[in-house]
Amino acid sequence: MALGELALRTLLFSESPTWAKLGQSLRVPGRFSCYNTPENWKLRVLFAKERRAQRSARRKHPHYHPILGTRRKIISLDYHHDSEPRLAGRRPILLFGDSFGQCVAAIDKCWEDLLEETELAQEHYLLNYAVGGYGFDQISLLLEHALPLYIEENPIVIVSLLVDDDIDRCYLPMRTYPKPFFTIGREREGEGGHGDGEVVYHAAPHLTPLDFIAANPPAIRSYLWRYILFGLPNISGHTLHSWSGHGDHVEQKKRIALYLLDKDISLLEGAGVDYFFFLFHGPVAAREDVHDWEDGFLREYFRARDVPFIASDEYLRKAQQEEGAELLDYFFTEGTALSHYNDRGNRVVFEGILSGLRGEF
Repeated sequence: MALGELALRTLLFSESPTWAKLGQSLRVPGRFSCYNTPENWKLRVLFAKERRAQRSARRKHPHYHPILGTRRKIISLDYHHDSEPRLAGRRPILLFGDSFGQCVAAIDKCWEDLLEETELAQEHYLLNYAVGGYGFDQISLLLEHALPLYIEENPIVIVSLLVDDDIDRCYLPMRTYPKPFFTIGREREGEGGHGDGEVVYHAAPHLTPLDFIAANPPAIRSYLWRYILFGLPNISGHTLHSWSGHGDHVEQKKRIALYLLDKDISLLEGAGVDYFFFLFHGPVAAREDVHDWEDGFLREYFRARDVPFIASDEYLRKAQQEEGAELLDYFFTEGTALSHYNDRGNRVVFEGILSGLRGEF
């Protein structure tokens, strides 16, 4: 077993061109880890094959932020938005979210462009604060720090979440680059010590991905065991999480999400602004026969507290019926924009954003 482990690690991590070539087919994160775990994202960096990804692994993020970790260039270090001059006296609509909120480069018109085509644009302008790759943790942090800049202008706030995995991302200490994340701190000695204490924020260090991984290597004791386990047929994701010694930490993620939701709503209500949450759905989560815990968890929370929200899947399925289309007709099915809305999908989902802006929940 020891010799097998040593041989496999050599194939996986040796920088020798000969060994790297022999181990190329093995250097796949999904052979050793579950998606959206810290190990998976670290192995993505270590196993990177594309030159662009390899270069990124060796550099610090060009737009590092000490609180947010990473940011878009259009968002300044003090949280101002490059497009602020376009407000020109109009009421700001602040959109926070991830790549579904930011829109992928392959899109002709994002939400702010679509809004400009409506009558609402006469008195409103949408400042897009969404950042690709963000989880709910970074979305919440940016909301907390950017909202005060616009309070006097009576903004409308849209907090968007991708139900597929934005909550899962809160648990990750890195996602391509090191990022801030939250954990559940331990109670004081004598009060349990089982991770059931307060939610704790961890800042992102300004390191290259490779330097961060060197200081925080993947928590994998045996790559040989992982290779055997993840190669077994018909093994459920829950079993893989459990048998790999990691666990999916759903309860911990719920605790963190509840903390962030409570904090965000308290902030929004305290500021006295109009707001709503918008739930984006990818091509899997948008299916009527799929019921992931994140989607149900968020809807139950919002309904129990009478929080206004809009769900994109309802608009996608309605469009399907009216247009006689397939669900994938509204998504990119290849390339770097894979699984994001295409222009047709954006226009369908934009109707949901308009409903929220009109107060139709």
